[in-house]
Amino acid sequence: KENRKHLHCILLTHGHEDHIGGLPFLINEVPAPIYGSPLALGLVRKRLLERNLHHAVSLNPIKPRQKLQFGVFHVEPLNMTHSMPDSFSFAIRTTAGVVIWSGDFKFDQSPIDGRPSDMGRLAEYGDKGVLLLCSDSTNAAMVGLTPTEHSILEPLRAIFRKAEGRIFVSCFASSIHRMQVVMDLAREFGRQVIALGRSMVTNLEIAQDLGYLKVPPEVLQPLSAHDRLAPEETVFLATGSQGEPRSAMNCLAYDQYRRIMIRDGDTVILSTRIIPGNERSVTGMINHFYRRGAFVYDSRTTLVHSSGHGFQADLKILLNLTRPRYFVPIHGEYRQLAKHARLAADQGLPADHVQILESGQVLEVSEDHIRVTGKVPVGYRYIDAGNREEIGIDVIRERRCMAQAGIVLLVFPSVHPSKQAAHPPEVILRGVLSGKTAAQLEADLRGQALLAIADLSDSERRDEELCAERVGRYLKRFLKKTTGKRPLIVPVFQKT
Repeated sequence: KENRKHLHCILLTHGHEDHIGGLPFLINEVPAPIYGSPLALGLVRKRLLERNLHHAVSLNPIKPRQKLQFGVFHVEPLNMTHSMPDSFSFAIRTTAGVVIWSGDFKFDQSPIDGRPSDMGRLAEYGDKGVLLLCSDSTNAAMVGLTPTEHSILEPLRAIFRKAEGRIFVSCFASSIHRMQVVMDLAREFGRQVIALGRSMVTNLEIAQDLGYLKVPPEVLQPLSAHDRLAPEETVFLATGSQGEPRSAMNCLAYDQYRRIMIRDGDTVILSTRIIPGNERSVTGMINHFYRRGAFVYDSRTTLVHSSGHGFQADLKILLNLTRPRYFVPIHGEYRQLAKHARLAADQGLPADHVQILESGQVLEVSEDHIRVTGKVPVGYRYIDAGNREEIGIDVIRERRCMAQAGIVLLVFPSVHPSKQAAHPPEVILRGVLSGKTAAQLEADLRGQALLAIADLSDSERRDEELCAERVGRYLKRFLKKTTGKRPLIVPVFQKT
């Protein structure tokens, strides 16, 4: 925000949620024009409409090899294969030299849309000289070349061939290529597709309207068509492959989806990888599908997913095409960045020409050096799932505290401050202890609360903030010592 007067534009490499999801919360504060592919902008426009921000910023479609200029920067988008159509890398000519920003990519030689990565143009930049390459590190630990999207076609076809009941396929709602594969297989096996989940329905409509998804009109059907279709005629394409609460697949697994229940003989295909951290929720969901008699296929047991991010061979190809003077691994956890840095060193880049960055670090690059010159404050911006408004870290801490140790509510009666120390508060425990132990703790807390304010003067007792702080600090020590817990303590003072 402090430098927004210097910001010419926002460039989108592609339309996946982790690359566009923050825009509605950014443009109110930094209203720079946005440039991206028609598909990426179509997805952005929908998110802006949801928050009534579609008039707040200009959306500008761009295409591969289009020449763009923003101040002193000359930018050329280059086509890259990924799990989403119209994904770009950016070649950025600066006064110091050319910077290649890879975006999310893999080198798929048989892409679903027939548009391979622009390796020729990348090589041309390499011949002329690239100052800095910033490259995707997501799969830097994976050996070999990333499997093509077509590699999952035969495994999926085999599953479709032997499925006798309904088929439920879950993938990311922005995986347009995967949706196309499912549509083609449904048509091949005489099945019709029904989309489940708001984002899946929305993205299907956007991709169809913009011509990225080729779907015969008789294949895609509304949810209402479910009642008239036989099980062997139905494919459901659903969101929630990561076990997200309230998602379509999670609701199906726990029998909470309206009008549809998983039945004995159904086939469930989770056509994504499990994102680290989601193992427990996905495993729980899979267990419930098995309880209901379904056959389940996921990426850990069957080739039903192909990553959109390059393995080590893909990363080496990009390094050798561009032959950069300096290298910065991007888009990954630190371990992945470190592996990518070592990979670059193995390709001949000197160790002092490779820089791993952490969030907030400021990088300075010139023809003769690359170095970190400082750090700016960064952190998380928390958006509440219910109302989509920003909430502070203090609210997050309170929620974590209640989830882990419960809450202690103390309601002090309405009495004159001089008599307050003689009237114990009502104590309410939630999620702390139960039974006789809780009753004894409530009695102890009433006494401890009175002790906390006993030596305060009448004027000090009139200061609710001071009293609350004193009681909270006193009881926090007491609870930690007697129960080993740190519940959220909320003193409430009734008005006199």
